[in-house]
Amino acid sequence: MTALPRLILAVFIAVTVAVPLEMKYFEPEILSQIAKTDLDSDKAAAERAKAGEFELSKLEEDLNKLDVKEQALRDRRDQLREQRRNEVDGVPGPGSTGVRGIGPEARNRQVEYDNVQKDLDKFLSENEEPRAKSRARVDELRKRLDERIGQTRDTMRQGNGFLARFKALAELTGEGPIKNVSLFLVILLTLIETTPVLIKLFAKRGPYDDLLEAIEHKVHVAQQVEVSNFNSDTNMELELYEAKVEARRQLENQLIRDTWSPERVEDLAAQDIGEAQTEIAKAAIGNWKWRQMETAQNTP
Repeated sequence: MTALPRLILAVFIAVTVAVPLEMKYFEPEILSQIAKTDLDSDKAAAERAKAGEFELSKLEEDLNKLDVKEQALRDRRDQLREQRRNEVDGVPGPGSTGVRGIGPEARNRQVEYDNVQKDLDKFLSENEEPRAKSRARVDELRKRLDERIGQTRDTMRQGNGFLARFKALAELTGEGPIKNVSLFLVILLTLIETTPVLIKLFAKRGPYDDLLEAIEHKVHVAQQVEVSNFNSDTNMELELYEAKVEARRQLENQLIRDTWSPERVEDLAAQDIGEAQTEIAKAAIGNWKWRQMETAQNTP
């Protein structure tokens, strides 16, 4: 139970340390996987960006239709020219009589050829300017689209950090050989971390363990003695403090009793009575004087 947390920690350390080692060990494969992922992301980003350019799609579709129609006219013209040549040379085949010389069939092929050539020339003249404008607009839109795709690609390249490498490693470890190597590396690191603890657990008890136990017991007993001494000193200090408090209280009571003894009270009362008699005598003399003064004033 004491070693269980250390074993669990060792497993976590092994798994955590194995990831950077795997990234370094499989660095070429990881870079190749990241490049492949970036290429797929670039294609997806280009498709999304192109899907948002409705004008570009419409112009490209129109130009493609014109190109298809032009190519069809050129193919028809070339076919008629070849048939006319075969008819004149007497080469047997589809659309040829096999008779050498310029006959009715050769002249018909020439007429058809001339009509198709006129249609082609008319088609080219009518669509030359619109096609040039459409191509210029397509080039402008494609340039803008390439800039957007480039900015998106640069932003995605800047995000190729630890997470991208870890994701690439996870994709690689899904394969058989690399998965086995990764598992072996994790097991190896786990064994390196847990071996000292396992050796200690499986080792037999020896003199070192006895000596260590004796030292631990000695330290434990010393700590207990120190705690006991501390408690004794604390109790003694408390008793001394209580004795001092009690002595002080008795001294204060003694002083109070000495201060209010009968002799002390009689002495204080005699002094107060003398002062009161003096004040009464002065008041009586003052009253007698006032009456005498009033009688003297009323007597002629």
